[in-house]
Amino acid sequence: MNHRFQINTKLIRILSFIKFVYPICFTFYLIPALGVCKSYEHLYSFGAIWIYYTNSAFGLRNSFFNLYSIFFWMAVSAIVNIVLLIKVIKAKAQIIQSGTNSYKAEISITITTVATLIFYVVNAVFVLVYIFCYGTDSYSSYTIIVRPFGNDMQTCIISWVFYLTHPVFKRSTIYPTTTTIEIATSFSPE
Repeated sequence: MNHRFQINTKLIRILSFIKFVYPICFTFYLIPALGVCKSYEHLYSFGAIWIYYTNSAFGLRNSFFNLYSIFFWMAVSAIVNIVLLIKVIKAKAQIIQSGTNSYKAEISITITTVATLIFYVVNAVFVLVYIFCYGTDSYSSYTIIVRPFGNDMQTCIISWVFYLTHPVFKRSTIYPTTTTIEIATSFSPE
């Protein structure tokens, strides 16, 4: 127990530091940048604008950092889920009676991993479409409208997939025990 506490303490210190440094990687080049309102191209109605930036440090763009982050976290997520799946399989091998719950847990982890990876790939496709079609008069610029909904759906759907498929969250029917007490009463008239 003490060993786990030491590991958790070290992890929290490291991850707390990373939590504050990580966003700087995506924003340091925006410090000298100038924010501008740009009008959308001909596909949108008149008056549609979006906020962009110019003159960023070293000419860097956020889309490449976003793409690298997507691929990194997709790999980390896949590795963590594969390790978890291996641990579940090993735990099942140690149990004498391997029931259907361990099999359902394996299926749940697999489905959740696939759903997670699908959303990472879709997010990466949005970023790639933006990188390759930026400044062109193509209909791909409409994908910008859908992307925030996809990000929100990722947060909601992954949780629901895990909740609906994992056996821990299955409610088993518990019937209350009934107790019958017979009381013998005798009534004697006086």
